[in-house]
Amino acid sequence: MTQKIIRQNLVEQLKREETKYRDKLAIEYGTTATDWEEIDKRTLTHSIFSRSRSFMFRFSNGITYNNKDFKRFGYKETDECSFCKEEAQTSKHLFWECPESRKLWEGINNNLKEKGIGEREVFLGENEDEDRNRRTAKNSLLAFTLQYIYKSNYKTEKLSTVGLMESIKYIRRVEKEIAERRNNVLTHLIKWENIEDLFKDDCIIISERNPDLIEQERGDKDKGKDSMKTWRKGRKRSRGDETEQKEVEAIKKRRRK
Repeated sequence: MTQKIIRQNLVEQLKREETKYRDKLAIEYGTTATDWEEIDKRTLTHSIFSRSRSFMFRFSNGITYNNKDFKRFGYKETDECSFCKEEAQTSKHLFWECPESRKLWEGINNNLKEKGIGEREVFLGENEDEDRNRRTAKNSLLAFTLQYIYKSNYKTEKLSTVGLMESIKYIRRVEKEIAERRNNVLTHLIKWENIEDLFKDDCIIISERNPDLIEQERGDKDKGKDSMKTWRKGRKRSRGDETEQKEVEAIKKRRRK
């Protein structure tokens, strides 16, 4: 059997699992093909951190593992839930039904200004809010929380609001580094301001609020553009001077001959 055939078989198997998972959610939540198109778009836009995007791709296609899978792989000795220890862990139990997971979601909901997060939003994301910025921010928050729950289960670590806060701050720092490399810090600041605005004013879950940062970054960006123009002009002059100098040297050499 060639590598090409093996790859095709794996892709077909993945497609069957994806269809099976999405068919199950369609029955449970009434999702349509249009809903899945929107979900697939969000998978690529909620974060510029590739690890987070990769997780959400797997989550939205039913390719995340729970303790039943880890036991089957031989990674864990038991399939019971890492958090509540009460029953065999399925994906639905891990991300929503477990009392510890629910406690985490309730902690988030208690600090949100608007409508809280429910079961449908956990598995399908937010698609009803008419405010695009708020909708995008909420889907980012959902993705980061799901990623934290999954990672905690994999490492058999306790869920906590403090742990979630640290996990989100880490993603924020990584995204800032990526944004700086791409010269796109302003977009990064606006995105995280929108996420912070989901929460009540006295909430400190992810707050690193500094209202002057965005205006400062806008000013820095304008200054950066001016500096770049000045540098380019100087560079052109420098190149012109270098060319002129080379021509002078060539004339001197011809005269010596």
